[in-house]
Amino acid sequence: MAVDRRSLLKALALAPAMFTGGRTVAEGLLPSSGKALFKIHLFGLFIMEFQGDNLILVTPQYHNHEYCLLRYDSKEIQDLPEYIALWDKLTPGSIKEFPPKSFTFPADLITSKPYAMDPTTPHKHKHRCTMVLPKPCLITVNNFQDSGLFDPKPGRVGDWIKKENNAISQRGSRTTLTYESRDGSPGWYAYFSIHHHLNLCTVNSALRSVRHVCGDGFDLQLQSLPKLYAKMVHCPSPARLDDFVKQSDAGPLQEAGAGAGVDIASCPQFGIKPPRTP
Repeated sequence: MAVDRRSLLKALALAPAMFTGGRTVAEGLLPSSGKALFKIHLFGLFIMEFQGDNLILVTPQYHNHEYCLLRYDSKEIQDLPEYIALWDKLTPGSIKEFPPKSFTFPADLITSKPYAMDPTTPHKHKHRCTMVLPKPCLITVNNFQDSGLFDPKPGRVGDWIKKENNAISQRGSRTTLTYESRDGSPGWYAYFSIHHHLNLCTVNSALRSVRHVCGDGFDLQLQSLPKLYAKMVHCPSPARLDDFVKQSDAGPLQEAGAGAGVDIASCPQFGIKPPRTP
């Protein structure tokens, strides 16, 4: 549901008071049987951070990206709205950490000051889309590939990820957030922020645009891209999305007609963790 800035601020202010608690769900387990599930699929460049009872997701504005939304109840490809708040549709869960196989880095890696993404003034920060969601009951990453395919240049963020790659051999390039549906109706939304033109220059330019979200301390740049991935084409049609999801679970897509070759090198997703403890 797209909302204007006033509604977004209202949702941020009222969400914790309106929707408290939530089911206690262990990471890696689905909700209890009989509950309708609603899933949020993320393809492409997104930055995520838990803020209190909210999960904030942002994709920055970048001219070489295609931004679109596919819904389970529509046959049309829609433009990605600037603001999305889904507290009225999703029952809050209890997950507040990102899976180990997702790309993450601590907040103090990019700034020495207290840091949090600002979802209330997206135009100021050149956000293309800001999402305000409750905490999910499950976060999964899919489309696993060798971590070594992600080849960062030396830098604070790149060095952190490279160090983590020594312990985590594979990473996922697609994130799915699972919730219990508030009205008892199952469904899904799929959000895309993917390349029109894919090469090292456009990928690094997209990563530089993340500074509008995270500040100049986000210094991640890549040294190379793997040669095995297909060129980005366009968002898949709603009729093809099921095949798109299934194929991306198995590995990077190579078929241009399916939509896009989503991979960890060209379309990373990042979770910002709390600052490191001394």
